[in-house]
Amino acid sequence: MNKVHVVYAAPRREGFVFSCLELILSRLKNLGAHVEFLDLYRCGFDPVLREDDLQHCYSKGVTPGELTGLTNSLAQATTIIFVFPVWMYSMPAILKGYFDKVWRPGVSFAVENDVIRPLLCKLDNIMVVCTAGQADSASENSTPDLTKSFFEQLAAQNTTGPAAVHYVKFGGRDAVSSDAECTVKEVKIIEELLRNVLA
Repeated sequence: MNKVHVVYAAPRREGFVFSCLELILSRLKNLGAHVEFLDLYRCGFDPVLREDDLQHCYSKGVTPGELTGLTNSLAQATTIIFVFPVWMYSMPAILKGYFDKVWRPGVSFAVENDVIRPLLCKLDNIMVVCTAGQADSASENSTPDLTKSFFEQLAAQNTTGPAAVHYVKFGGRDAVSSDAECTVKEVKIIEELLRNVLA
């Protein structure tokens, strides 16, 4: 059975990015997937990697007790889905903090003789649905999509497959847009991504 971990990183439960989340959760339920849902803002997640964590735990591969639930969910997931708005050309700080603290040595990777060895052996698919205020046409001929590159690198260095990355960014649709509903085209894109990751 697919174990799907859905990570939501937006402060509001309204607007377009939340509509994407609702659609994903609804379709996963209809498909009978085993879903574990994490709302980083509402669970009280602290994204700050503090000095004691870095010095005593991060360097020794020890996971603090308050993170073991999150690291266990990550280690058991066959698919992980991220839903978030793009702000300042990147993911929200709370999501970056999630990667800094949860995708840690001894959980998602190990460093042996200065070589990174991936540890996530069950994770086959990473799906990313993000929204951006800038229209797609405005960025097509400018800089590369750094958010997409981040997830491709994440899969390459942390998953043994490596995991396939299924990525879509809906440009011109920011997180606070009053035009909150997914269009028919957007629904079809998300449904196609879900079919691919659960195939």
